[in-house]
Amino acid sequence: MAVAATDGAPAAAQEAERRFSDRDRRRAALEEASGTLIQTRRYPEAAALLEQAGRQGGNAAELLGRAETLRKARRHEELSYPPSDPAGVVKGLLLLMGSDSVESKAFLASFSRGLRDELDADDDTRKAIEEVLSSFTSSMGDGEIPLDTVLDLGLGSLETSISGDDDRGHRIVLTMLDQKMEYYVVREEDGYRIAGSDQTLFALGLEALRRLDRGDAAGARQWLDWAREKIPAAGGDDPLASSPFSTLWTRGAEASAEEARCAAASLVARLDLKGRTVPILVACRDAAPEGPRRTALDLALVVSYLSAKRHAEAAEAARLLAAAHPDSARAYNLLSQELIALKSWDEVRRLAEERLVKLPDDVDALQYLCEAAEQKNDIQAADGYLQRIVDAGKANSVTFNNIAWHALFLGKADERAVELAQRAVTLDGYANSFSLHTLASLYAEQGKTAEAYQLILQSLQAGSGELDGDDWYVFGRLAEHYGLPDAARRYYARVEPVQPGQTDSTSTYKLAHARLAGLPPEARPAKPGRKGR
Repeated sequence: MAVAATDGAPAAAQEAERRFSDRDRRRAALEEASGTLIQTRRYPEAAALLEQAGRQGGNAAELLGRAETLRKARRHEELSYPPSDPAGVVKGLLLLMGSDSVESKAFLASFSRGLRDELDADDDTRKAIEEVLSSFTSSMGDGEIPLDTVLDLGLGSLETSISGDDDRGHRIVLTMLDQKMEYYVVREEDGYRIAGSDQTLFALGLEALRRLDRGDAAGARQWLDWAREKIPAAGGDDPLASSPFSTLWTRGAEASAEEARCAAASLVARLDLKGRTVPILVACRDAAPEGPRRTALDLALVVSYLSAKRHAEAAEAARLLAAAHPDSARAYNLLSQELIALKSWDEVRRLAEERLVKLPDDVDALQYLCEAAEQKNDIQAADGYLQRIVDAGKANSVTFNNIAWHALFLGKADERAVELAQRAVTLDGYANSFSLHTLASLYAEQGKTAEAYQLILQSLQAGSGELDGDDWYVFGRLAEHYGLPDAARRYYARVEPVQPGQTDSTSTYKLAHARLAGLPPEARPAKPGRKGR
């Protein structure tokens, strides 16, 4: 039999609901106040408020965990690291990279002499340093929390693991705000210096070569072992899918100095700063018997030639590699890329057509045929090759974007082109400046000025944030629609070719140049007439 509710039950439920609601509001207010204190870097007080919030129930575990992190936080300007600690130079580098401005000289001073010798402070190196700093800074937060605060919290939560010794070097593993980083450190006369990281494994190969040059084979093996942990062998059917280094080096092996030298050279093949690896790899390859080791050295040699921009030699080495492994996609791609660098378009087409006989829907071959057709200014044929990729169900955002972009050259900036561009933008998560620029260009072509304007702003935000030549084209089309030919002319004039003296058949420069040629001549101001006497 059912039991009837008493008259006081609804009132009790309402009271319980009110208490829960009040508790939620108190918790939210404490969290908000704590956030304000964090922004002003008052961490002990912020931690105390979060502890109170945690006692209100709800997500107590998360709130108390955040309070614990805040207790460890210190203002990074107050931090210092002892020079006797191998990890100190790495922590000091993190502090340096988190500062408002960093000079390249101060940045380079954190690295070993050997690495500094490779990274001479020329323009390219300075640009590379700026990119590293920008990448690090952007990874530290989304701009809502000040970088100083993020750095305080990160260094406060820093966990450090050190292995190795002064003779062979140290591996420093850092965990900061759930981000794991590895650095490799050497001891020099004036203290510890960084000789590489898990993001610059080529530097470990350079350190191994330096140690081999001074007779330290054991130390070289240690650095190669560290690198091998980060470069596993790839699976699959392609015998060239793995890094050459993963074939040439086995962790813990008592390899000879010459074997170590060959493995180290393969590790730096992709970034041969001083042109020294090609002779080493040629000697290693000539001494190797037929088999996986020789194949790995052939592959490393192609990559090294490519790094040195010795395209003719790279193409010849890639031909031998492709002949030995005709089914390898990597060998085919390396050879095709080198042939494109040499502008050997007939051979590019021949190889692609031969590959399509065996693999009718091969995306790489169709893509190379598309590039070859573009070089002949046959955009219709290029579009056909891309459509074959779509029909095979193998299209990605790049495929859809390029078909949509071709529509601007074919006079087909219709709704289908917009639909394809929208698919590209969607697949890119609305975060790729190239696909957003294509969609903006199509809308501008259709006269949908409001949509085009909003999309070009979004493209800028997704890219560098600064206007470049491609962006000026969209503004030129907008100016035309607004009846401002003089402004359009100025905007189109800012669009430059990708390379001086070269006009790509599908470049924004070609579009801008065509629009510029179609504009009426610029109106010249009338000369003042003479006044009558």
